[in-house]
Amino acid sequence: MINFSKKIDELVDQIRERVSKEPMTPLERSKKVYTWDETLGHAFGGFAFWDPKCVGVTDVTAKEFYTNPEKMVYCLLVAAVKFKHDSLPIIADTYQIDVEACGTKLHYPEDSMPVIVEHAIQKKSDLAKLRIPNPKQDGRMPYFIEVTKLFVEKIGDIFYPAASTEAPFSGAVGLRGYENLVRDMREDPLFVHELLEYALTVQIEFTRAIYDAIGYPAGSADAWAAPPNISPKQLEEFALPYAARLLEAIKVYSGGKRGRWGLGWGYSLAPDQEHFLRMCNATGSGTCSLFEEEILGVAGYGKVNLARTKEICRQQKVVLSTNLLPQLIYSGPPETITERVTKLHDICGPGGGHMYYTTVPLNTPFEHVEAYVRALKNCRYPVQANAAA
Repeated sequence: MINFSKKIDELVDQIRERVSKEPMTPLERSKKVYTWDETLGHAFGGFAFWDPKCVGVTDVTAKEFYTNPEKMVYCLLVAAVKFKHDSLPIIADTYQIDVEACGTKLHYPEDSMPVIVEHAIQKKSDLAKLRIPNPKQDGRMPYFIEVTKLFVEKIGDIFYPAASTEAPFSGAVGLRGYENLVRDMREDPLFVHELLEYALTVQIEFTRAIYDAIGYPAGSADAWAAPPNISPKQLEEFALPYAARLLEAIKVYSGGKRGRWGLGWGYSLAPDQEHFLRMCNATGSGTCSLFEEEILGVAGYGKVNLARTKEICRQQKVVLSTNLLPQLIYSGPPETITERVTKLHDICGPGGGHMYYTTVPLNTPFEHVEAYVRALKNCRYPVQANAAA
């Protein structure tokens, strides 16, 4: 039987040896990103993955990845040793952990993240039957809290623990189902607000428990709220106020630390893009996540003015995270990955406050991931923009 505790310690030793030879730790570099300090050396970023095999791990199953804290952390550390990136997002099945604890039923297929098979709220009257789960004992909430604790225990002094849960609107989707919730927004908005109050309370309790464990706020992912899933007007009524209240609760509980609201898409679909961006940034989020669909204007999205987006984020002191297409990392070639990273650095790097993120799909050639990380480290600070948006 594999001793994963021992393997984790061996990986930690390798990571510490590598980081000790660098001018600063990834944690120090991340702090410079969030304080708009351009002395961070090279560009900062990392990637997430949803199956252990994405990073070459074959001795952990997908179900173990999503249920066993030690084995998930082991996978994160294997990736850190193999690819040497600066940011190790602590992300499981973000949109399901809390709603599963509330009563939504999941199935755990082989070689897949868990999938929802039955929402907790089949009838609107089911909402009254739900209780607020205890993050320390219900569902897989304790699993995720233990993942964050173990991460911090092992390398929290040299890496930022970028944990992620979900925002209230996306939680409401997980409890009620997307089609039902869209219908409810039109036919019974008061019920939707009642549901959102419940989802908000669940998330406040969960994020407080995570903060108690690691001393850092968790991010709040909210892709279900991104247009065109709902309209900008619906987002303003049903998603944004609850995300802002969650971020405020995090800020108060943590003594002033800012959380992150991860919308990701939809800025190009708003009637007034700049107003929409400023409104979303004004929630109190420390990060604005912009996926490459809107940087390139593909997959049905418009093309945002990237330089202007960065300037607005700079004005509002919100870090801009440019999130590369997973299809690019998967398909390559490495030269294209390098060119894309470099161009984003030229546009968004000046002035600091910029970082990178992507997802590594299953069966991605490792040389593509290596090209991505190598490009980040070749993009140096300070930088003068030499490309147009």
